[in-house]
Amino acid sequence: MMQRGFIVFLLWSLVSISHAETMIGKLQWAEKTQLNAAVSGRIEKISVKAGELIKQGGLLLTIEQQLYQARLLQAKAHMLAQEQAAAEVEREMNNAAELFERTVISEHEFVLAKNAHALAQAQMRQAQASLIAAQNNQIQSQLHAPFDAWVLKILAKENQVVDLQHQLWPLVEIARAGYMQVEVHLNPQQRSQIKIGQSVKVKVSNKNYNAFVDQAELSASGQGDERLFRVSAIFQTDKLLLPGQSAELSF
Repeated sequence: MMQRGFIVFLLWSLVSISHAETMIGKLQWAEKTQLNAAVSGRIEKISVKAGELIKQGGLLLTIEQQLYQARLLQAKAHMLAQEQAAAEVEREMNNAAELFERTVISEHEFVLAKNAHALAQAQMRQAQASLIAAQNNQIQSQLHAPFDAWVLKILAKENQVVDLQHQLWPLVEIARAGYMQVEVHLNPQQRSQIKIGQSVKVKVSNKNYNAFVDQAELSASGQGDERLFRVSAIFQTDKLLLPGQSAELSF
């Protein structure tokens, strides 16, 4: 009886294996992006080279640090001056309120004091906004990697001037490190077995990876029996794999 059960299990395993589909596809970057400047100015320094691995937050390039640092110091000084001016106007308004209550000054003089106070408060808020803008510009004058990435291309040069008012172009092209995507094209019957998020297997250079389906298009290329649906899966890898490498996708 036990032997018969083992034979049934073996036959079921063989049927399962025979139903597994393996397709040949090509690797591509799981996530590739081009980074633009957030501020205008002269590119002072490019800190990476194409082909380098850079950690999240790593410095890619710098745009006129002295200029934006100077503007930040200027905004801080202006903010301090406005705070002091607003404090003085507030003291004057409080004094005017006390004098008005004692009928020492007229209502018109008290209204003028309140208007001066409101204006000082508005000027201080404007100075605060200018300071925040200067702080953001100073931060954005340095371009950092948004995630661990491979530097694919440097699209700018040192001393090149970036002018956001007239032209916006990418400066650096990067790809997320540690993740790759394999793309295959399936016939309608194969496509019917696939759903988003499904676990699949990927094999690259005799190494197996656990992957999941991230895209499964519903529109096909071709006509009739030649219709093919684009399907892709993402997997993690601790080694450098390159776009165009052949890969097997099994599901």
